[in-house]
Parts: sequence; structure tokens; C-alpha cells
Amino acid sequence: MIKNTIKYFIDKPKVANLLLVFILLIGFINMARIQNSGYPTINFGIVNIFTAYPGASPEDVELKVSSKIEEEIKTIDGIKSFFSASVENSSQIVINLDESRDYDKTVVDIQKAIDRIEDFPAEVTQKPTIIEVDSDKTPVTEIAITGDASYSVKRQYALLLEKRLQDNAKVGSIDKLGYLEPEVKIRADQEKLSQHYVALSQIIQAIKNHNIRMAGGDLNSPGNQKKIVIHSEFEHPLDVGDVVIRSGFDGNRLQIKDVASISEGFEPKQTETHFNSKKSINLLVQKKPAADIVETAADIKVIVEEFRLTLPDNVEVTQVVDFSQEVQSLLKLVKDNVVLGFILVSLSVIIFLNFKVAIWTVLGIPISIFTGFCFFSSFGVTINFIS
Repeated sequence: MIKNTIKYFIDKPKVANLLLVFILLIGFINMARIQNSGYPTINFGIVNIFTAYPGASPEDVELKVSSKIEEEIKTIDGIKSFFSASVENSSQIVINLDESRDYDKTVVDIQKAIDRIEDFPAEVTQKPTIIEVDSDKTPVTEIAITGDASYSVKRQYALLLEKRLQDNAKVGSIDKLGYLEPEVKIRADQEKLSQHYVALSQIIQAIKNHNIRMAGGDLNSPGNQKKIVIHSEFEHPLDVGDVVIRSGFDGNRLQIKDVASISEGFEPKQTETHFNSKKSINLLVQKKPAADIVETAADIKVIVEEFRLTLPDNVEVTQVVDFSQEVQSLLKLVKDNVVLGFILVSLSVIIFLNFKVAIWTVLGIPISIFTGFCFFSSFGVTINFIS
């Protein structure tokens, strides 16, 4: 078979030359279009499930969250092992997947298992988050929002920048460091509580009863069906002060603002970030798996420059780290070494072999490389430190 193929191309040199030109052309086109990345995409077969349970002790988290999730996922095919960590306010479950099973199907089964759980505590307001661990989670860049402005102002601009970045098709998830969620602080006056015979539990229950949204069933009539939804939510955080704790037949009402002071603020700090000795909010920006790291970094740079023009004098935005620069410098080093190696090999072959034989031998090197480029895209291979 091989002999017949070689004989065919020897007898038809024009076909051989045309094939070589075709390989070089397709290989060159694919080389220009192939995705650049720091490292090849590696799936580590690990899935994290994170659940926030505000105000809960580790024992409550274990009993009411972690154990429920474990009960649902333990029967899923494709899970090798898992362990959980139940700490104050949150639950984390780390799952090791079986490499011999379909990874994507197992992740979907895990999501379905979590969706089946309907009896989480009322304080668990957000569904458990599933995070897949792979090499594409490396950030592209880190951006710091600093300045002499108040934290509220810097936080506002951090959210605006996050939205602009997420509007870009190449940008994936964005992690925020030094970012605090808003809170409404209710400080009860002990003297007023005693004066009006009010317990803290009554204030808590009054807020729960007022801030609700739930289905109330169906209203059926001939030819018509309507859903009933009970909707009683705060339009503004400070409206909590108007909640009635109790009222009498004489029209007198006792509201929360009568026994407590209400103010807006932020959750307690867990970490604090600084840039150039100034407090900052940092954004860690990741690319989508199919995006080119160099192109994504270039788009982010343009977005940051345009956003900087809209800032007041007391707010600054700086790209702290651009991880794509390291990728570009290392890829340039690899390409330079390839060119230098090709030149040295070519000179060695030409010196020690017949000139005509040497030329065809040397041409075999780029032809082999470009042949590989013809198939890289089909197999999901990227230009990275390994390939």
C-alpha cells in the first residue's frame, strides 16, 4: 500500500506538488486562526457545590443542607467519591468524578439531583452553585478600582465595569475581591423594647411576614384560569421601618422604627484588598473556554480605556496584572526557537547531504508542521506552552 502510494506520486509529480501547496495553504490558514491559550484545556474531574446559608451554625448547615445534597448525589453513576465541609454560613461539597464515565452527563445528573431538593431552609435564598474545576479557570487579567471616593461610589463603578465586561462575548465569569453585599442594619433600642413589651423575635417575625412572595393557588372559572401570587416585598430597604409589629382596635400601631434605628450599610468585611496602598475593589476576569486569551485581553484593555473616560476625578481604574502578556512572551520565545532550530537543522542537512536531497529533506519539516495545523482545530488543540 505504501509502495503503491509512493510510486503514484513519483509518476505524477504535478499531483504531489499540488498536494504540498494545498497542505501548506490550509496549514497556514489554520495556524493564523488557531486559538492561543496559556495551557491546554484540562478537565480535572472535580466538581464543587457551594451553598450559602446565612446565620446558620455548622451543625445546622450539615443537617439541613449538606446531608440533603449528599443523599441526592450518592446514587449518581459517574461519581467516584465526595466529601463535604459544613462551616458557619455555608456548605461546600467536593465531588471526584469517574474518568471512565461521560463527564458532561454526570455534571447534568448532579444539577438535576440538586434541583430535586425542595425543602432547603427559607434562609437559603439562592440555589447551590456548581463549579467545575478545569484549567480554563485561570484569570486573563485583574482590574483594581481605587481612588479617594467613598466605598459606595467605588462599588457602583465596579458593578458598571463588570456589566460592560460581561457584555463582551469572549469574557466568562468575573470574581470580585473586596466587594461587599448591601445590608440593612436594624439596631433595636433595649429601653424602648422594654417600654413597649416587645421581644426581638417579634421584630424578626414581623419582617418575615411582610417580605414575602409566594404562590397562592389557582382561580378557576368557566373558560378562564388565573394564578394567584401573594406579593408583599419591600420596594426600598429602609421601608422595613414601616413594618407594623402590632396594632390595636383604637388605631394605634407600633412600627419597627418606633423601637429601633434603621440604616443602610454593607456586610462585615471578610477580606480587604489594597492597590498602591489604597483600598480597592478588584475584578478577576476569566475568558470563556472557546475564547483566545490574547484577543480577550485586547478587548478587555479597550473596554477599560473607554470606561476610564467616564470616571470622576476621585475614582481610578487600573489593570493590575495582564496574564496574557506572559502567554504572549512565552509563545514568542517558542516561535523564535522554532525558527532558529529550523535554520540550524537546514544548514546541517545542506552541508552533509547532496544539495537536491537536502532541499527536499528541509522542506519536509514545514510540510510536517503545517500538516499538523490542518488537523489541530478538528481535535481542539490550541497553541500553548505544551503544544
